[in-house]
Amino acid sequence: MEVDTEKLHQELIEWIENWSDGETGVAVTADTPLLATGLLDSMGMVAYLSFLEDRTGRRFDLMGFTGGRSATIRQTVEHVLKR
Repeated sequence: MEVDTEKLHQELIEWIENWSDGETGVAVTADTPLLATGLLDSMGMVAYLSFLEDRTGRRFDLMGFTGGRSATIRQTVEHVLKR
């Protein structure tokens, strides 16, 4: 299945803004760190990755992901799509 990554990035940005009730305090882009900036906490990251899996139909390999606290939308999308 071919995925339009730019469209997916935008959907994920909107998801994060909705998760935060529009009160992110940080400009959300595909390259904004999700945890380090406080956009997502651990529960938010789990929900985010679940949404990403649902949206792409692919499993996110947490053990193989090295993004850590500086993980971005771009990095998570690239990681889930490389499998």
